[in-house]
Amino acid sequence: MKHSLNTSFAKLTFSLLISILVLTILGNFVSTTNAEAFCNGAVFCIPTQPLGYLKLTHVLIAGISFIVLWFVWRKAWREQKHHKVLLPLTTITTILFLGQAFVGAIQATRGYPLHLTVLHSLTAIALWISLLMLVYFASTLKEDGKVEIRFGFWQRLKDFWILSKPLIVALLLVTTYGGLVMGGKAFPSASLTFWTLFGGALAAAGSSALNQYIDRDLDKNMQRTAKRPLADGRLTPAEGLSYGLALCLISYYVMAGYVNFLAALLSLSGIFYYVLLYSVWLKKATV
Repeated sequence: MKHSLNTSFAKLTFSLLISILVLTILGNFVSTTNAEAFCNGAVFCIPTQPLGYLKLTHVLIAGISFIVLWFVWRKAWREQKHHKVLLPLTTITTILFLGQAFVGAIQATRGYPLHLTVLHSLTAIALWISLLMLVYFASTLKEDGKVEIRFGFWQRLKDFWILSKPLIVALLLVTTYGGLVMGGKAFPSASLTFWTLFGGALAAAGSSALNQYIDRDLDKNMQRTAKRPLADGRLTPAEGLSYGLALCLISYYVMAGYVNFLAALLSLSGIFYYVLLYSVWLKKATV
């Protein structure tokens, strides 16, 4: 297998790697020198000491990295929608990058609790693994993909909505709210209710999408499921896999950031049970 940076997508991913490498190095310098103390109060602050410019540079590089990442994500979803490795990797890398920024922002306002500090470190490791894999597989492309538009925006939006199984998600949220009330022995606050149900909805929708990705070939053989987006070919398998993984990842960050660590773990265990134990093993063993 030959590797090169001849395609524009490979060049973009390599540019992303360089920008995030610079961002990581600057971030370590900011942390070790306590540069934040000299450029505090806002994202684009006015430095009070020379070290403050280090923090400001870090923020600017973060912005540049995000812009490059957006171009990589956009190009992947336009040109690599049939690639079962590149599209999911691009999507995961995007969510991990945003998740890293999200956790970093909220942990500072909460006194750096242990579970968020650990999540921030694990996200950084996962981001680098995902990014290196993305660059590796992008370098195997022989040519850039072609933009293929088979269905309109609203049809695709509808298909992603169907992929989420909204009716089943709504039913699951009823039991989720019941458990929330019983666990707290009182009606929860509006904020806690919203974030718990929102995170739960994302987890359930993501699991449903992954379930349909796994069952896409079986679904073609049954009248009841033959018209599902993946089985009918309206969405590609790579799109279904990427969508499901993205929702599951986002749900964990929402639960960990706005609910609590236990809720995040329980949500994650539900995803693993439904996707791995049920969809991959139990369903195949009993059908």
